[in-house]
Formats: sequence, structure tokens, C-alpha cells
Amino acid sequence: VIPASDLSEQISTAGTEASGTGNMKFMLNGALTIGTMDGANVEMAEEAGQENFFIFGMLVDDVDAMDKLGYNARSYYDRLPELKLAIDQINSGFFCPKEPGLFKDIVNMLMQHD
Repeated sequence: VIPASDLSEQISTAGTEASGTGNMKFMLNGALTIGTMDGANVEMAEEAGQENFFIFGMLVDDVDAMDKLGYNARSYYDRLPELKLAIDQINSGFFCPKEPGLFKDIVNMLMQHD
């Protein structure tokens, strides 16, 4: 049983086929789809029209190109002031002043392994 919803969020990396058919059921129940061009989203956009989707992120060719060049999170951190501010706030304890080191592992994952 798939309940009705207003929005179906499907945000897997393009080319990983992580988006299954559950989003099709949400669409049949009237949900808008926001997500990446992956898995069932590709088929749904072909049938329903791209204008009925809120698509963002890279396409498969973009992901393949980035894999060949290599990915460096720090280059985004250094280049995008809004991202730098968000990461710095998370890292500084801004969101958890009573336990400032609480999110250090998240920052490490984003900056070293994402």
C-alpha cells in the first residue's frame, strides 16, 4: 500500500539506479516528483513529460566525467560561500552550543569521504 502524498523525493546519484518503482506509485496517487534523473524517474519523465518533474543534479554523463576527473569536496567548500558558511557553522557547534563537537564526524565525512 502506497499512501497519497503531495511530494515524492527521489534523490539518488544519476546512473546508480537507486530510484525504484515506489515513486511511480506516488505519482499515480498525484504526488509531484522532485529528484535526480535516475532509475524510474527517467522512465516517468519520458512518459509524463519533463515539465511535470522538478529535476536537479547531474546527469549520468556528468557523473561519469566527474568520476574520471576525481572529486574534491574542498574545491566546492572553497568556491561556494554559502556552503562554506554552512559547513563552518556545523563544525563550530553553532547548532549545538552545549555539545560543540557533536557534528565533527559529519563534517569529516562531507569533507574527506563524500
